[in-house]
Amino acid sequence: MPVFVRTGATVVVANASGKKGAAGALTDELKARGYTTGKAVTATVDTMQEATSVLYQPGDDAASAVAKSIMAEMGLSGEPAALDESAPLKSSDLGSATVVVVLGLDKAGQSLLPLGGDTSTVTSEVAITAAATETSVAGG
Repeated sequence: MPVFVRTGATVVVANASGKKGAAGALTDELKARGYTTGKAVTATVDTMQEATSVLYQPGDDAASAVAKSIMAEMGLSGEPAALDESAPLKSSDLGSATVVVVLGLDKAGQSLLPLGGDTSTVTSEVAITAAATETSVAGG
């Protein structure tokens, strides 16, 4: 079972999907999993973003580990990207955060992958949502 690093960095979710409330819902779910979260914000993009991306403060090992953990829990492949001035949010929205999830259409409205589950068998939004609901109901 993978080991997730959920502490050591503050995470801000920036909604670039256009789906109202999606960033707030993901922020709540991340917080429930033990991540330190900032306030959900709306991304400063002119068009909706298709793909979700995770950014972290370069040189911050804790932020890198948290960003990689979030990517795994969201079912995202690849590596997190560097957080810099091109990030689609206002610096006032960033605050002290060192990890930013830029929530795109691909993950907006979806739950995180089930805790401790085999992620290779989860293939649809319905399966992810159902499994997450079962986990939270069974887990209290």
